Amino acid sequence: HLGRTTRASNDLGNPPDVTPLQDGIAALQGDMANVQDGLGDLRTGIENLTVRLDALDVRVSTLEKRPIAENLSDEAIAAYERELDGVRRALADERTTIREEFDTLIAEQGGRLAGIVDDEKARIDALLADAQSMVDDATTMAENTNRLQEEAAQAQRLAAAQTSVAIIRGALSDGEPYADSLGPIGDAGAEVPAALSGPAGDGVPTQGMLLAEFPPAARDALDAARLDDPNSTKGIGAFLKRQLGARSTTPQEGNDTDAILSRAEDALKREDLSTALIELDALPPVAAEKMAGWVEMATQRRDALAAVNAVAADLNTN
Repeated sequence: HLGRTTRASNDLGNPPDVTPLQDGIAALQGDMANVQDGLGDLRTGIENLTVRLDALDVRVSTLEKRPIAENLSDEAIAAYERELDGVRRALADERTTIREEFDTLIAEQGGRLAGIVDDEKARIDALLADAQSMVDDATTMAENTNRLQEEAAQAQRLAAAQTSVAIIRGALSDGEPYADSLGPIGDAGAEVPAALSGPAGDGVPTQGMLLAEFPPAARDALDAARLDDPNSTKGIGAFLKRQLGARSTTPQEGNDTDAILSRAEDALKREDLSTALIELDALPPVAAEKMAGWVEMATQRRDALAAVNAVAADLNTN
């Protein structure tokens, strides 16, 4: 995950190559310059046609303003009028010609400009599509980078939590406090059960402590049960057991206190606290009262071990 994140971060640090987009914009600017040149040609053609029309207008105006002398002959006047009519016809013909030339010029330049506009529209659309593609690629890259960074961060949190679980297992084995090791577990998103967080400040009883504390507690429980049982005081054997505090140290069959304690101790030696506690649940009340302290310690250890196992399993599924 960390390697993928580093690669993605490096990729994001190099922006998309916009050289094709810049080249396209430069080409578009060049084509717009051609359009401006085409418009300039059109304006020049119109100006030339205007000059020609102005020249004819001057000729007509000159002729129309020329005074006709009173002593001119009819032939001279007729010739003048014929010349004026000829200029007027030439002006009309020239106007028609100019109009046709103007229409042709407009058609040629308009078609050329329309073609350029269409081409540039297509080019602009392509450039915009390329730009959008670059934006989409950059967005996707950023999203992937963020995802990879979060995955890497979670992997680091998970590794820290698993390290904490190992430390807590050692603390449970040695009976040491482990409160400082709970934080990374919560940071990784795993729940810390109360059975694990509750005794974290002081630690839990060790297996060795439970083994050491069981015999005296069992003798007290057995003595209390014997005193409470009238049948246990009969006979020399019962008397000696009561006086010596004798009890079975190997598993025994039966429902009497001695048999129950023997099976519970056997389960304890096998580190099977759940079975040991189940056996002790069957003790008579007077014996159970004597074992209450030991049962509390064993329950705390059993629950803490079960809790740390549950946390470890939870982290392994993340």
